Amino acid sequence: MSPTSTVTDPLLLSVLVAADRTRAQCLTLLSLLEENASTTSPVEPTPEPTLVAISKQQKSVLTHLMQVRALTRKSIESVRQTKQATTDARAEVDTLHLRLQNLEYEQRHLRGEIQGCEGYEYVSFLR
Repeated sequence: MSPTSTVTDPLLLSVLVAADRTRAQCLTLLSLLEENASTTSPVEPTPEPTLVAISKQQKSVLTHLMQVRALTRKSIESVRQTKQATTDARAEVDTLHLRLQNLEYEQRHLRGEIQGCEGYEYVSFLR
């Protein structure tokens, strides 16, 4: 099961897509470096076109990493906002629940008082 099949938030999906692109770019850079290492000897210098290609790949990887970092920061901020909204909603629910408990307590008390009044026998001394 891939992470993209379980993640539904668009912002988090964009982070995963950017991370996947960065990974692909890193693999491309690694294959270019391995290819260069196998074709050149330690004594002879790396050809200029190969150095330029490696430099372009490194810049591309760094660009993708910056995108991943920016998207990650955005997603973390979004998570913080969601947590705050959840905390606020939970506090409101807790307040309402406490008020309901107070009303139920008061209702039980008043019913007891009513039953006490209904069960009171009045005896008149005047006849």
